[in-house]
Amino acid sequence: MSGMQQQLLGIGLVMGLVQVAKRLDLEDPAKLPYLRASYLTAQVICLAIYGYIYTQIQAKKDTTPLTYEEKKGFSQEATQVSTTVGEYDRAELMKALQGVVMGMAFLGFLHLKMGYVQPLFLQSILPLKNLFDNKLVKIYILGQKAEGALKRPWIAANPF
Repeated sequence: MSGMQQQLLGIGLVMGLVQVAKRLDLEDPAKLPYLRASYLTAQVICLAIYGYIYTQIQAKKDTTPLTYEEKKGFSQEATQVSTTVGEYDRAELMKALQGVVMGMAFLGFLHLKMGYVQPLFLQSILPLKNLFDNKLVKIYILGQKAEGALKRPWIAANPF
């Protein structure tokens, strides 16, 4: 699926989930434990799959050399990076794990301090969609070949 199709699917999924959330009475205190449990389950699934991918990266020990240019920002010049496929995959996995942990921290703040409930519902489903959009999951879990769009180094998706 192309980047544009994935973005449209993501937007459609969020809009659909928001409509479903409106129909459900998420403010009902009896539903709160179920929302929390589904959110935590989704996060544990993500962390467990990333943990499994880490073990697969370690077991594979892919020392194929990989050289690419890493762009730091708009004002800085790109730097040439020489690494191995295994190290590159570990670095990408750490970025994905950081995203999960930061998302958990942010949602924890929104829910526990600010009292928002709807993000619990959305983040019970969206991380699983994002998980299976992750290139590491496609390679190490779904068994797809690292060619075409999955060929390393991966180009960050343009948000626009």
